[in-house]
Amino acid sequence: MESEMNAVQTLLAQQPTDFQTLNIGDTSKLQFHHWIVDTTIEHDHELFSGALKVSMQEVMIALKDEAHLLVGSVIPDYEGPSVPNSIYPEGFSAKTFIQRIETDFIWRQTMEAQKQPNARLFSFGYESI
Repeated sequence: MESEMNAVQTLLAQQPTDFQTLNIGDTSKLQFHHWIVDTTIEHDHELFSGALKVSMQEVMIALKDEAHLLVGSVIPDYEGPSVPNSIYPEGFSAKTFIQRIETDFIWRQTMEAQKQPNARLFSFGYESI
């Protein structure tokens, strides 16, 4: 994992103009996040050689902002409060997306709703972005 990250950092340093189409600005200030995205939920949010293992389902739900899909698939008879329209109430950003994935936000909120059907789903009060 580390060799791949080093290769990307080297390319960014040596050929910054190749990355201008990504519109990422000053590449020297980039932060890298090591993730293993897999099709299974087994070993989710465990570290392997410093990389966080996450499920493809979680990443796709977070990228598409489709929290309602997760509630229906994990809690088929969910009768709690209505699911919010967005897991990004302040708007989507890369920073918030990373925070939602790396803090296990989606699964934690879903499991909390499963334990307490009348609990508010996707409470944002305690999360710092």
